[in-house]
Amino acid sequence: MLATLVALVLNLLFRIGIRRKVELTVDGGARDFDKVVGFIERNAGIWGARRDVANRVEFAVQQTIEAVVSVCEVAGPIRVDLGFDEFVIDVLVTYEGALLEFPTQPPTHEEITETDTGHLRLAGYLIRRQADRTESSSRNGRTVVRLLFDH
Repeated sequence: MLATLVALVLNLLFRIGIRRKVELTVDGGARDFDKVVGFIERNAGIWGARRDVANRVEFAVQQTIEAVVSVCEVAGPIRVDLGFDEFVIDVLVTYEGALLEFPTQPPTHEEITETDTGHLRLAGYLIRRQADRTESSSRNGRTVVRLLFDH
């Protein structure tokens, strides 16, 4: 009994810090969400990620790619990097195009219906609510969106 407990503790100890990373490139002009969802489901299953976290990742990444393709004037492919280290699922979405922002407050109904950026602000707000932490930055036309999900 003690040997089993020690073996389990040592196994967990040596697995801490092991980071697994995979990437997928999708066409910036296509809306191939099934490919993205399958990619996330497959890797989350291999990694043993909790189902509720995997669902949040799927929704947020789908929304991110949809918003990027719809309104961020994407030029070229979109790259999705998934990383997992037992505590956090880290998603990087990299593309050439306009910056995606993550407002803390939802846009009003009037903003959504009467402005060109209202639906983009709504998408950013919904993504922010799914992810535990969000960041976006742009340099030389290359934009990186980072979504972190506590596991």
